[in-house]
Amino acid sequence: MSTLKQCCATGSLHTGTPTGRLDKVHELDCYVADVSDGAAPKGIIVIIPDAFGIALPNNKILADAYAQRTDCTVLLPDFMDGKAKF
Repeated sequence: MSTLKQCCATGSLHTGTPTGRLDKVHELDCYVADVSDGAAPKGIIVIIPDAFGIALPNNKILADAYAQRTDCTVLLPDFMDGKAKF
């Protein structure tokens, strides 16, 4: 088995404060990042979270950035039912 390259085992944290909101979408807890100017969204993006789930601010900040850059509503569902570990 090959060893894991260093680039695959590192990451970075984004700085900032999430600006979205927590809501229920089809009875599932979900972080929702809306279009920044309140305009009608051009579409919807669903982010499948990593092992850290929606509790990690990094994932929320990414969702906010995608919403601002694409003018889409971004959904980050909590598929782990609040049991993500980090």
